[in-house]
Amino acid sequence: MIPLSPHRRSTPPSRAWLAVSLGSGRGEELRGRIARLQPWADAVELRLDLLPEPVPEAVLQDPPLPTVITYRPRREGGRYEGPEAQRLATLRSLAERFPITALDVEWDAVDNLGPVQVPRIVSRHYFDRFPRAVESAWEHLAHLGGEIVKLAATTHTLEETLRLCSLFLQADRPTILIAMGDTGLLSRLIAPFYPAAYLTYAAPTREQAVAPGQIAVQDMHNRYHVHRLHPGSDLIGYLALDAHRSPLIPHYNQKWAQSGEDRVLLPLAPTREDALDNVIARAWELGFQRLWVAPPLTTALGLGEEAVWLLPTGEPMPIWTWP
Repeated sequence: MIPLSPHRRSTPPSRAWLAVSLGSGRGEELRGRIARLQPWADAVELRLDLLPEPVPEAVLQDPPLPTVITYRPRREGGRYEGPEAQRLATLRSLAERFPITALDVEWDAVDNLGPVQVPRIVSRHYFDRFPRAVESAWEHLAHLGGEIVKLAATTHTLEETLRLCSLFLQADRPTILIAMGDTGLLSRLIAPFYPAAYLTYAAPTREQAVAPGQIAVQDMHNRYHVHRLHPGSDLIGYLALDAHRSPLIPHYNQKWAQSGEDRVLLPLAPTREDALDNVIARAWELGFQRLWVAPPLTTALGLGEEAVWLLPTGEPMPIWTWP
């Protein structure tokens, strides 16, 4: 058995890691890709079920970045279709032979995996629905014995995404929360704001995403400034129908970064099914300090026809008053 690598951890650092998921490449070419990600990523996730070689030893012997191993079976959205015993044996072997950071193991396989000296991410994916009792779903995963909990679910409204993110507030252990699909972007951006968050995921490029809703790591940096977000940051929301596409988000994030202000603007894009009052209440619960509300949502909320700042007290302020 090898000693624990300094890369291995089961608790978050001062902020959640940004991990890039990789599902293509082999040998030294893959190792080179990981090395080139060092300015952008804190870690990588290797999807063994997607890679052309299931055990990329050239990478794992001395990984350029902390490495999470995932070997996802078909039943949980992956491509592995072989014997379950063989899949779990591969994971055990990797944990013994290489200095990997963590193993992602499915909720219904963690018992069969058995003891390993690597932190286990116990994961469950709800691809077809958002769990009605999502809080209980997290609690069930937390009681399965893993060091880290991962819950991913498809959301259809912004309120569902915010509700999923609120599990960071109740988590008593390192947690990964992913809202999949078009309405789930915020969950991938906001994680570093919470002490309980273990990591969040990005893709190398938009075309190389391995999960629904993953965005490019450069967008995580250049547009959303996720690398600057931490539990002490000022969290500001842009509440608008086109929030994800608005040029205001990269503009103000860059402006605040250049002036040394510890502040990040993140998109809140409600759907037609969202109740705006509920969305706003959830945003305050999650720790947003103020919301930039754009028309026509201002009209729908009875705040007039112009964009306003909204404070947790419910008091609107003209946009020109700040920042």
